[in-house]
Amino acid sequence: MSNEDYSRFLFIGFEDLKKIKFDKLQQVCDKVFVFVNKAEKAIPFLLVQRLQKLGESVQWIPVSGETAENTCNFLSFHLGLIHEQVEEDIEFAIISEDASFDSIIEHLNDLGRSAIRVTGNKERSEHASDLNNINWSKKEEEVIKEALEEEEAIPQRDKTNGERLTEKPTPSAVSPQSQQLSERIARETIKRLVMSGNRPAAIDALKSYILLQYNNADVNRNIDLIIRKLEKTKEIEVQDKEVVYNF
Repeated sequence: MSNEDYSRFLFIGFEDLKKIKFDKLQQVCDKVFVFVNKAEKAIPFLLVQRLQKLGESVQWIPVSGETAENTCNFLSFHLGLIHEQVEEDIEFAIISEDASFDSIIEHLNDLGRSAIRVTGNKERSEHASDLNNINWSKKEEEVIKEALEEEEAIPQRDKTNGERLTEKPTPSAVSPQSQQLSERIARETIKRLVMSGNRPAAIDALKSYILLQYNNADVNRNIDLIIRKLEKTKEIEVQDKEVVYNF
């Protein structure tokens, strides 16, 4: 991190994650823990992709059960585990509208660790002023729409001279390491899909599935190449953004 004043871990349930838009998240925390129901089948690819830009700073933690209470229990349990593992000067920030977290936050403060809960309330605490760029929405589709519009507004530019790119990189531009990684992930994905019986229907859902299995920035960068590897081996076919499985 470029700013040594920040030393914070963020904790958030997946349902809350779908309601917010992060601006410059890497500037306000060291690590993000996302708690998601392990039976979740429809995770927007865009949300996963945006978080994966933080690389290994994002950790996805599976939760058993579909209720908000289960998420709260899992999150609280991991708060305790991580509290025992990291230095006391690292602040914990829970992003949630659930006031039931307040008692454990108070307990962490009593133990000497700074801990806060961040909500969509307009009355922000000065203690969390650097987290005030988290924009809340009650409608998941509004967050996704805004994110899509942002992605489309950013021109693809050559990093060396700022010129707009007019052509996609040729296959020869892919490094041998990326080729090997993509082939390995493609093979492992097929094995995992066969064993689990899972078959994400849409191509974005399949990408999200792969990214959730590998908390790795290299996998995120090569996700399209991995899909092409799966298509090349005839394991899948992509037809109008829908996936047809041949196994």
